[in-house]
Amino acid sequence: MTKRVRRGLVGVTALGLAGVAAWWAFAGKPKPDPERLQGTWIAVAASTNGEPVDPAKVGAMGLTVAGDEWRTKSGVFEKRYRLALAADKTPPEIDLTQLGPDGNPEAVAFGPGKREPVVQRGVYEFDGETLRVALTRPPAERPKRFDPAADVLVFTYERAGK
Repeated sequence: MTKRVRRGLVGVTALGLAGVAAWWAFAGKPKPDPERLQGTWIAVAASTNGEPVDPAKVGAMGLTVAGDEWRTKSGVFEKRYRLALAADKTPPEIDLTQLGPDGNPEAVAFGPGKREPVVQRGVYEFDGETLRVALTRPPAERPKRFDPAADVLVFTYERAGK
């Protein structure tokens, strides 16, 4: 094998390895959960207190995540939340702090938690372009799984434009 051919083979091999490395860096690794959440989602199923929500109502539910803001819309009703994730937990955890019209956290208006921020605690999971979230109503404890039990809301969303 001539010196020129060996140099050519080394160059081709180096380019191939660089291509594999680039693929791994950009396409091979999944995006971090905060990035995966970004965008618009459409509800495809929901249940509350162990009972499925009427499909006609589910179809009107939407979700938009922009930065750390989680915005839900159902018909004319819209709510905004500040989003916090603990993706390192099993299952991954989500906290949604309800925001008022001024963008500040809303406070509980009655009971022992009076003046405390309204925080829905939950867990979430991805399955491709599908997102499933189980949330409790405050002050209930965070659900540990996706069973539609009492005081647990379970939503299944698909990415819009999928």
